[in-house]
Amino acid sequence: MESIDSSTINQDGSSRVTVLRESTNAALTSPWIFVYLTKGSAAFNKKPGDRIVTDQIAFEISGAWPVRATWLDNTRLQIWCDGCGAPLAWASKKRDRVGNVEVTYADFPSVPHQLQESYQDNPGGTLRAEQFYYTLSDTPISDSTTVRIEPLPLSYDKKLERINGHWPEDVLELAKTRPLFLRWSNDKTLVVLCDKCGRKLSDASNKLDSVYGVHVRFEGFVP
Repeated sequence: MESIDSSTINQDGSSRVTVLRESTNAALTSPWIFVYLTKGSAAFNKKPGDRIVTDQIAFEISGAWPVRATWLDNTRLQIWCDGCGAPLAWASKKRDRVGNVEVTYADFPSVPHQLQESYQDNPGGTLRAEQFYYTLSDTPISDSTTVRIEPLPLSYDKKLERINGHWPEDVLELAKTRPLFLRWSNDKTLVVLCDKCGRKLSDASNKLDSVYGVHVRFEGFVP
């Protein structure tokens, strides 16, 4: 499955940067991230299965997510690891310039971080709450944490579309936190507990209070 994480033009409309993610619905990590640089402000219109125009790719990496791209000005682009857990050395393509656009890189870790997972099924066995997070084995603070709710049995063939860069099943995305705790109060109420995790809910890049009819309660976060 291909999906566009973000697509933005620079201030004078001369260039567009698009972050394209290839993944399955079931995986938090991405098999591939492609960062495209195209001329002009026209919408990025690559369709799944279309031939990749390699001259338009500024950056590509496997097994990293999320990766962001930000315009610093009209001719400078920064690609940064937003808790993606992957060192820059994993990139199969890393260009420092595309046409008149200079490309720089930031926040990629020096060593790969490990993807950890925990989950809790609701009492009726119809839904699963999952937590994914990247961390080093000797570091309690994770790069990025995602909490997701999925129907059981798990299906890898669901047809989902990303909304504002997020999967609709992801109820929380939070960086630089200790692991959270998941607890079902009943079949339709999930508690996401911050037990001295040291983070505010306002720090979350994504937070939903309801998915699949489940009410999500967030407790213990810093006021």
